[in-house]
Amino acid sequence: MDLILGTWNTRSLYRSEALEELTREIQARRVNVLAVQETRWTGSGTKDTQTHSIFYSGGDKHELGVAFIVEKCTKENVLDFKAISKRICLLRLRTKFFNLSIINVHAETEDKDDLTKEDFYLKLEQVYDTAPSNDIKILIGDLNAKIGKELTHREIIGKHSLHNESNDNGYRVINFAASRNMIVASTRFPRRDIHKWTWRTPDGKHHNQIDHVLVDKRGASSILNVRSYRGTNYESDHYLVCARYRCRITRRQTKQPQLPKIFVEKLKQSQEERTRYQQALSELLLTRNNIRNPESSVEDGWQWIKGSILQAAASTVGNRPRNPRKDWFDEECIEAINRRDQCRKIHLSRETRAKKQEYADARRVAKRILKRKKRTFTNDIMRKAEQNFRENNPREAYNFFKKGFAPSTTLCKTRDGVIITNKERVMERWKQYFEELLNTNVTGQEITDPRLERERDEPETMEPPNIRDVARAIAN
Repeated sequence: MDLILGTWNTRSLYRSEALEELTREIQARRVNVLAVQETRWTGSGTKDTQTHSIFYSGGDKHELGVAFIVEKCTKENVLDFKAISKRICLLRLRTKFFNLSIINVHAETEDKDDLTKEDFYLKLEQVYDTAPSNDIKILIGDLNAKIGKELTHREIIGKHSLHNESNDNGYRVINFAASRNMIVASTRFPRRDIHKWTWRTPDGKHHNQIDHVLVDKRGASSILNVRSYRGTNYESDHYLVCARYRCRITRRQTKQPQLPKIFVEKLKQSQEERTRYQQALSELLLTRNNIRNPESSVEDGWQWIKGSILQAAASTVGNRPRNPRKDWFDEECIEAINRRDQCRKIHLSRETRAKKQEYADARRVAKRILKRKKRTFTNDIMRKAEQNFRENNPREAYNFFKKGFAPSTTLCKTRDGVIITNKERVMERWKQYFEELLNTNVTGQEITDPRLERERDEPETMEPPNIRDVARAIAN
């Protein structure tokens, strides 16, 4: 089975529509794991969307930032994620024979001073060395390095690089690869030059190959192909670079059954429904009390009561109907983005002033539509939440804030810091955590506190308050 790894400097994911556009594009390219640079997100953590899981690492400001975007069917193979800095993060994947340690990097630019570059590569070496020695290491990202075709480094670099000579960053990448027994896989495949371009200048006249894929020599034969894609539908001066890695990875696409939700709103709206429900529940509880086993446990009793409540609710008020998911990113947004993408492809095929202006106009229209849709969607939800508060229905009002600003994730960590993705194991870990937290055994242990001991030894010298003390306390 082939695993599609990608790297893309997106310039920013801080825009409202950026994540939607990016996930749609990598779905179309069938990318399993995407290393993203310049997310411009602060902090570090995980976030779930409908189709992907994002593991991100950023700084204190909306600058730089790196992340991994993993598709849902590959998420269960995630072993660990380490947020190192706003330029480096590491993701481990489980495969059948050798696990993968993928390092996402965003290197310093060519014009930075030597000390800054050395600090970056020193940190990168430390991250590489902390990865398990049995893992296949893959270094991927925006290295800002031009790799040449020097014969002296032919064991490390290929002869199909876009450039003839390496720059300073290129030699630093070569030296790092040589010290860690790696090869630059992105220079070893014969491709047309347009499929080697990874970055274009602002005027669109010059292109460089500065985004690369490095892999351990023992895993070099598993890299089947590396190329870039110019026709991607995303606003960035970098192109998407994909590597096809041959491996055996376990994929389980199992859908968890969703339990039906009781239509509780009916009980609030109708007195008749409440009466019917109360009568049905009373009859079920009375019937079950007559046949209850006196030796049953507390858990059996709870299951008894729970079953009665669900059965009475299903027979009277029924289940809540599922509302279709509403999103601001609708058909009009997709049509505007497709129009922009079509103009971009026409512009790339043959660059003229008229086509460039047409592409700029399409970009402007698409951006205006996306902003308007997002603003209208947010205002409608806030208006609905305000109406719910006025109608004394806070549950529906808080539903939006819970879902909109606290994205849930099914990930969890063991005591050893290993990420768990399987839902059953996550539930078991939470159960274990709360048992340890709430059922602490303090029997036979003497809790000593120096402050308590001092209070026991000191005699009671405080006098009761008089009327003047009480008046002063009230006045203050």
